[in-house]
Amino acid sequence: MLLSTLVVLAFAVGWKTAFIVHLPIVLIAGALGVWLFYVQHTFENAYWATQKEWNSEEAAVRGGSYYDLPRWLHWFTGNIGYHHIHHLASRIPNYRLREAFQSHPALQQAPRLTLWSSFKSARLKLWDENLQRMVGFPSVHRNARVRMLAVAGSCRGRPDWVGC
Repeated sequence: MLLSTLVVLAFAVGWKTAFIVHLPIVLIAGALGVWLFYVQHTFENAYWATQKEWNSEEAAVRGGSYYDLPRWLHWFTGNIGYHHIHHLASRIPNYRLREAFQSHPALQQAPRLTLWSSFKSARLKLWDENLQRMVGFPSVHRNARVRMLAVAGSCRGRPDWVGC
């Protein structure tokens, strides 16, 4: 359907004009979609568990965030801010997600992200098993340097550095 719409548009206004108008819209919408998906799943205290310990309900509520957007942005994004509810029950239509969110206190316990805090989570890339949270690359490098210094410090005074 989209392709046929683009073809009709191209014949109506010309290929160049259709491309110049349509391409930025697709790129911006795609980037926003990727952003919304990323921040809903990648935040500091996200839920990660091994296969043995994994619980689907807990993963749904704690593994996806409640993206607390202004009301007009909830409307614009099809209520994607209530993504954790979608993980629990994907058949709930987007226009009922807010109602579902307000209907039960457990659904309101999902990790809450605001527009501002979502920008902070853009730096998070890796799950740190020791800290049990998402971390960014600088944190990983900093922790590796600390571990190297600790190992080097414990090997001082030994003639053989191999095996320290």
